[in-house]
Amino acid sequence: MARSISCLVLFALVPLVACGTGDTSAPVAEVIDSAGVRLVLNHLPDGPVGTGGLSLDAEPMLEIGAFEGDPLYQLYRVAGASRLADGRIVVANAGSFEVRVYGADGRYERAWGREGGGPGEFLAMWLVRATGSDTLVVLDNQNRRISFIHPDEGFLGSVPMGEEVVGFPQAQGVFQDGAVVMGGGAPRIVPGDLRNGIRRFPTYFRSYEPDGSLATDFGEYPGYELFMWVDAGGGRGSLGASVLPFGRTTVAAVTADRLYLGTQDSYEIRAYDPSGSLRSIIRLDQEPRPLTSSDVAAYIDVQLENIDDQFRLAERLREIEDMGIRETMPAYGGMTADAIGHLWVLEYGSPQDAAPVYTVFDPEGKLVGRLPLPDRFRVIEIGSDYVLGRYMDELDVEYVRVYRLRRGG
Repeated sequence: MARSISCLVLFALVPLVACGTGDTSAPVAEVIDSAGVRLVLNHLPDGPVGTGGLSLDAEPMLEIGAFEGDPLYQLYRVAGASRLADGRIVVANAGSFEVRVYGADGRYERAWGREGGGPGEFLAMWLVRATGSDTLVVLDNQNRRISFIHPDEGFLGSVPMGEEVVGFPQAQGVFQDGAVVMGGGAPRIVPGDLRNGIRRFPTYFRSYEPDGSLATDFGEYPGYELFMWVDAGGGRGSLGASVLPFGRTTVAAVTADRLYLGTQDSYEIRAYDPSGSLRSIIRLDQEPRPLTSSDVAAYIDVQLENIDDQFRLAERLREIEDMGIRETMPAYGGMTADAIGHLWVLEYGSPQDAAPVYTVFDPEGKLVGRLPLPDRFRVIEIGSDYVLGRYMDELDVEYVRVYRLRRGG
């Protein structure tokens, strides 16, 4: 859906106002409009990028989870969470196959779901909150269906995934009209294109109506970079694959009326409307971060830390050596969109980095600023005044935390 930019363009140089403590200089955005496609070229300032007036309170205003005690507060394999309009928190606790409802004060209220294949039962769940209502969308890849749950009324019904849904797609979000966006995840292996070495098979992104019918096919995009081991000798073929260290993939974020897609090759992100039309392209003049020997050492430490068997340890080291290491990291990490249409893009970091850092763009695609978040914290949802996510402590105990987000300026 890429479109060329004509020479006859409306060109505007738009300086952004820097706000908040530590903002020493302002980023600048060039905006080019052509044939309905808006190209936003963001230029980094000479000095450090400030927060753009964004800040996060040091302590969470709510935490749900427990190391021991009441099992209703013990979380395992959190597969999505959301904050409702009345402040209640819903958590998909995949370890118990439940959608749990907690009050605005964190007290347990009720749970819906259990393990199984019947109505209201789950096997491989991921929770997405529907835009504009309290209806919850639960994607179940193993049962091959999309279920709808109300936090007070429980299971409302489900629809099967279409036959065109292959592999294990991820739930990316819900458009304002109720269409569920799925895609990414495991790539579609192309049988006739199997050979040793680095391969990047395609993945797809599609939206589905609440009745399960296909709404929009956004097309195929490069999936995870894999290293393939193919052995056709001896009359019995074998196949192995591993995700490439510091490999690229296509990441996505969904707002009420936009699907953002980026392949991580360069700092470019494309925005499509629900019909599949390209509406804008966001670029940032930031080169991918070079990999250092300490980055590689940290990656290997993480890969090997839970392997006790010496044979498997040596085998995994050989696999990493066979795959090799890229010279640079991906251009960025994952993405999410907040309740007021800002796009939050995770800076791709080394395993040794202390805390995640997000680069934030406004709904027009202009750079707002950068905001570090707490260590060991993974963002799930961002509202107008809060950030909700999963926190894992040093013992890998899971918690859902809500931090107060402040937007100054």
